[in-house]
Amino acid sequence: YKNIFDAVSKIAASEGVASMWKTGVVPNMNRAAIITVGQLAAYDQCKQILVDYGAKECIQTHFSASFMAAFIASVMSNPVDVAKTRLMNQNKSSATQYTGTLNAMTTMVKTEGPLSLYKGFAATFSRQLPYVVITWVTVEQLKKVMKDW
Repeated sequence: YKNIFDAVSKIAASEGVASMWKTGVVPNMNRAAIITVGQLAAYDQCKQILVDYGAKECIQTHFSASFMAAFIASVMSNPVDVAKTRLMNQNKSSATQYTGTLNAMTTMVKTEGPLSLYKGFAATFSRQLPYVVITWVTVEQLKKVMKDW
């Protein structure tokens, strides 16, 4: 593809406009929602557990809780991420292998086993870890600075 407009027009012409929604937008929205929910809920819960076990409210606690939140968000999102990739990469010229995200996930579990949903987990975790840690450590430091304003 030369640019985004070339890509969209070629995909729409060869696969139909609806294919971009079914294999692109919907799986990405599912993935984004799962990552966000997992990260938000996990961070607060992990931080509370660390504090309950005697950790002080400090940058080390924030780092640890955000590390754990990144892991939990990765565990939650990886199956949807793998299904999204399978949907986007399936060969359009042959018979459709997967009809949607849930179909891709159930087919993978039946044919390849449950661990197939976690292919590429190290890459997912490596991608999410830096931004989750930076985000939550920054949020906590800003809260600390801004509380006196």
